Amino acid sequence: MQSSALTLLLLSSVHGALAGSGVITTRQTLPTSFPGNWTVEGCFTDTASARTLSGATYASDDAMTIESCMAFCSTSSFLYAGVEYGKQCYCDYAVQDPGTLTNLTECDFPCSGNSSEVCGAANRMNIFFSGDVDAIPVVLSPITLGSDNWITLGCFTDNVNARTFPHLAPTTFLGESTAEEVLCAEYCDIQGYYYAGLEYGDECWCGNDLGNSTQAPLGDCHMVCQGDYYHGEFCGGRERLTVYQKDICASNSVSNFWLDAFYKTEPSTGPLGYYLVLSEADEAGYAILTTNPCENCCGVGIELELQSGSLTTAGSPAYGTVLVNEGESPTFLQNYSYPPQIYCTTASSQSITTLAVNDRTDEWSICTNNSADGRLDVVFAPVANHPHYSLSECSPVFMLLLDSPFDC
Repeated sequence: MQSSALTLLLLSSVHGALAGSGVITTRQTLPTSFPGNWTVEGCFTDTASARTLSGATYASDDAMTIESCMAFCSTSSFLYAGVEYGKQCYCDYAVQDPGTLTNLTECDFPCSGNSSEVCGAANRMNIFFSGDVDAIPVVLSPITLGSDNWITLGCFTDNVNARTFPHLAPTTFLGESTAEEVLCAEYCDIQGYYYAGLEYGDECWCGNDLGNSTQAPLGDCHMVCQGDYYHGEFCGGRERLTVYQKDICASNSVSNFWLDAFYKTEPSTGPLGYYLVLSEADEAGYAILTTNPCENCCGVGIELELQSGSLTTAGSPAYGTVLVNEGESPTFLQNYSYPPQIYCTTASSQSITTLAVNDRTDEWSICTNNSADGRLDVVFAPVANHPHYSLSECSPVFMLLLDSPFDC
């Protein structure tokens, strides 16, 4: 009896020493290399009622491996692959809430197809990242809210220290999550904003201009919307906004009208607005949209037309718009044949028709041109440090369409 006990004690000591030295191990491990650009994200919590990866899935009682799960998810261009309970594979474009990173040792079930690999555990998922952001099939679709259309602009940059859009929507609206395309746009619309932006899978932001934000690759906005049950919508990414803009156009073809730049804030002195004319053309034949300096004059202003989104003069010789850059005045050129189709008209509930450019009516201003003897020019989206005007000398205006010039 004593001999048997001594033998067991010696065997136990030897086994412990060998195991500690790495010569003998029975633990499953993660492979040291993976196909393509796949990398380890870690061990995450999971629940059956709210999957951490909730895209495509399959299970195998005898053939599940990490590599087979990666291959399965890659066929549909999913960004993440996860293995769980030794035999389950899950895919998604993003790691979903409420899944959280936990200790890697909590994922300790052997894979049914390779017992040397680890495939998660009960309510624990080993998650892997493909690294192939460009392969994500991000598809953005227009949104219709009643009679209004919201167009998709794509993916844009954001900065947590200088937000592109100033207004963060509440997490729910009308009893539903705002982390979803239609609800986010509807909330922003009701709040009076022209832009809706979805970010980081669960944030809805509203604003009226893109500020310093720049276009980003569509694949950067790869996080699926937390408010979309089917995870078929994309809600930006980390410091990336999926942006929608309200299409406010009523018509892009209108004949024979005049424009009045009407101040949004009534000035303490002087006229409430100005009829618009073209400046005298320069040597190259270019002219810009400016104000008529004659106050209360009869029949002043220039007759204009909209032709499929192109702004032209109605008289002869005909001038057409060349371009409209932020910070500049609309530029016209005689007999220009291929103007950009970016103008349209909008109609308010008060039947007031205004001119929009790039789907914006709220970026027009009258600015004092200090390089042209103080001439008052029309400027789209004035900018700082311009050589011809100062921002402090720019006043926002509505561009009102009139069906006749000022009549004395």
